[in-house]
Amino acid sequence: MIRQPFVYLATPYRHEDPQVMHRRFERALAAMLRMWQVGYPAYSPIAYTHPISVHLPRLQDHEYQRFDDRILAVADEVWVLQLPGWEQSLGVQHEMRLAETLGKHVRYVPPEAWTEPLTWETLAAEIANWGKPPTRRSDSTGPKRKPPKWWWKQAIDMVKNCPGMSDHAIAKAIGIAPSTLSRDKQYQQEANRIRQSKTTSEEMS
Repeated sequence: MIRQPFVYLATPYRHEDPQVMHRRFERALAAMLRMWQVGYPAYSPIAYTHPISVHLPRLQDHEYQRFDDRILAVADEVWVLQLPGWEQSLGVQHEMRLAETLGKHVRYVPPEAWTEPLTWETLAAEIANWGKPPTRRSDSTGPKRKPPKWWWKQAIDMVKNCPGMSDHAIAKAIGIAPSTLSRDKQYQQEANRIRQSKTTSEEMS
């Protein structure tokens, strides 16, 4: 059963430079796939329609918008991915106004936790590793040493952006055992502090 909300992911797209538009498509796609990975069913209009507009440039913006508005209307939440240009984007501003009109919860998401410099090769490699347990190296020449907390920033960033996400989902997303998070007292203290702060802020608003 799907427990996470269905999210409409709003991102800027139009630009005078086609390379900027393609870059925005890549980052929207990366964010949507990451959301799927951690259990959020998400729809990104740019991820879906950019390939159509490139290969079949027959539709006008208002035609895409009419379709996307239907998807936004059934979404539980609208997340605005704050890529450069999001505040000036006419499409994003339209989506925000529609979300407000429909009473949707709007969340503003910094892109660092969901996207990174992306090539199709790295994306394919990342997808191939989803669901795989982390590899562990044995050192037969000496005592085993604890690995550095390379996962710390990724885990905390996910808590900040999605405080409702479980530790089990976070661990799965970054490729570590759930027990790594449950046993780490420093992580638990910081994650609980962030979640309590987010809950208090939402109650006050």
